[in-house]
Amino acid sequence: MPDRKRKHWIFLGDFEDHTVRESYRGAAEYVAGRPHLDLVPWSEYPGRGGEPTRPDLRRADGIFLPDVDLPLLGRGANRLRVPFVGLNLSPSTRNRGIPAIFIDNHAVGQMAAEHLLQRGYSRLAYFGIPGLEWSEMRGAGFRRAAAARGVSVRSYDILPSALQVNRPALLRSRERVWMSVLEALPTPCGVFAACDSGACYLIRQARELGLRIPDEIGVIGVDDNPIAGSEAGMALSTVELPCREMGRRAAALLDSLTHGKKPANPPPFRPPRVIARTSTDTFMVGDPLVRRALWLIEERRTEGLTVEEVVRELRTTPVTLGRRFREHLKTTPAKHILNRRLEYAKDLLRTGHLTVTQVSDACGFHDCSYFGQVFKRVTGTSPGSWQPRRQGNAKP
Repeated sequence: MPDRKRKHWIFLGDFEDHTVRESYRGAAEYVAGRPHLDLVPWSEYPGRGGEPTRPDLRRADGIFLPDVDLPLLGRGANRLRVPFVGLNLSPSTRNRGIPAIFIDNHAVGQMAAEHLLQRGYSRLAYFGIPGLEWSEMRGAGFRRAAAARGVSVRSYDILPSALQVNRPALLRSRERVWMSVLEALPTPCGVFAACDSGACYLIRQARELGLRIPDEIGVIGVDDNPIAGSEAGMALSTVELPCREMGRRAAALLDSLTHGKKPANPPPFRPPRVIARTSTDTFMVGDPLVRRALWLIEERRTEGLTVEEVVRELRTTPVTLGRRFREHLKTTPAKHILNRRLEYAKDLLRTGHLTVTQVSDACGFHDCSYFGQVFKRVTGTSPGSWQPRRQGNAKP
């Protein structure tokens, strides 16, 4: 018999899914420090696995329910009489009045677009999964960020789901469609795939056509899924999702609900960073001087690099470097250096592992007060507002 002094929570979900596993780990970390709580995945509770029935769910004291499993509750969600929290990738559950943790998927697309544009890709494409709200939102954020830079996006909702990617026989009827779409892409092209498993499949198909990655097609996915990255045969650039932090926050929300409280849903979780790897490891700029400058700036963005140092290192003149930057990147060397340092600062702040002073030093500012002034002037927000511990997540 279970100890009724302890709260028994169950975590429903497909544990082959990377985001589900990471969210579960976050919830487990929260539970580990609280002796009154037990947490087990559905396969271990109540002891027989399979799809749960409503009586099964009522045996628990709390439930974590991924978005895909919300139909299990049906219209009787409010009659379940067991506190539950939705862990999902879209905000639709908020509109239904369901306690939920979700990701800012528009920001996911925005960050992917900014990364590809910074790498010099002037032609962009988005590959989404048909019928999924979070995929549509990622595509919308990607197109909006590209449009702000005057770049149009080719969009295709033909990306296979993770289930289909792992069962190649299901993809045979689509292979000709994929081949024709990839062949029609203008090169070089920066491609954003809605998830890592889809990015992996896209890379494999591009190789079948003899396309060089990242020189002809640069690919970025979402999730930082190590399995998908290994299947791609190269290190995959990706938008990292804060799944473990979401799991911890979901556990805190469920803990409050089980004690009779009704806390407000936290704001959407913004992705902490883009992890740049081999699949976008290039700068698509025709001018060799600008390309060398971009590599130098990227390699030394933590050192407080100045335009004068870049000019001296590349044995050119400030006038020549400035003219080439304006011609190819529509910006100045000084602005590009500052933007790359601040983007790196945002990455560090979003992780929540460093103080503002430590981030200032890591980005080569060394004067925390000056760093704060510059950061607020450029971004419109203070460095501290980007730290998860300050307001639950970074501001967009």
